[in-house]
Amino acid sequence: MLWARALEAIILLTPRKGTLLLGSAALALFSSLAGPARAQGGWHVRIEAGAVPQPPPPPPVVMVRPYPPPRPVYYAPAPVYPPPPRVEVFGPPVYSGTVGVGVAGVAQLPGEGQPETGGVAVTAQLRASPYALMLFELQWVGAPEVAQGVRRSDTAGLLGLRLSPWDSGFVPFGEFAAGLGQATFECCGQRLHSSQVVGRYALGLEARFLRFMVFEAQLGRIHRITYHTEDALLSPPDEETSAVELRMGLTVRF
Repeated sequence: MLWARALEAIILLTPRKGTLLLGSAALALFSSLAGPARAQGGWHVRIEAGAVPQPPPPPPVVMVRPYPPPRPVYYAPAPVYPPPPRVEVFGPPVYSGTVGVGVAGVAQLPGEGQPETGGVAVTAQLRASPYALMLFELQWVGAPEVAQGVRRSDTAGLLGLRLSPWDSGFVPFGEFAAGLGQATFECCGQRLHSSQVVGRYALGLEARFLRFMVFEAQLGRIHRITYHTEDALLSPPDEETSAVELRMGLTVRF
């Protein structure tokens, strides 16, 4: 009995790795002792060898690398930029130009015993700026019959320039024009012609009552120089005549 208890205590106190080796040795010892014991008293000794349960292995060590916390994200509205300042460039106004058509009554006073003449003038005008105007004029004037029974009429085509000092409702101007003309003499059933160089200068006034309508009045002097004639008695070559010219008319401009 004492040997059996001692053996059980040894087996229980033995580590796991030496359990099988001590168990084999103890089994051999008790086999030799079991015979006399079984013969003497009929005792049976039962020896059991087994592995002692071990505790579960510790969990693996997991290395956790610390990471910094995520940086906060801030959402802001899109920036609003003010519009750039408006830049205005001030310069002289651009004049688009106007065209016009005018009709005027013409009276010419030649003097020196010559008969007075009267007629009409039609002008086409191009106003390129507020201070300058170009014109093309067709003029016709006629005289009554003289004592010799000869009737004279003059026609002329003139190209001129009109200049104004300012632009307003009432504008004075100076005008210069030149061109070619023709004098026609009718007498005794015949018609004779003389060719002339014509020039005119005048001062006038424009009154712009409405936007498109202009009243014109001017006083000037017209000169005629004959350079070719069909009758030297009626209009000799190199003859120069002049007359004071007065005109008043109305012009429509677009």
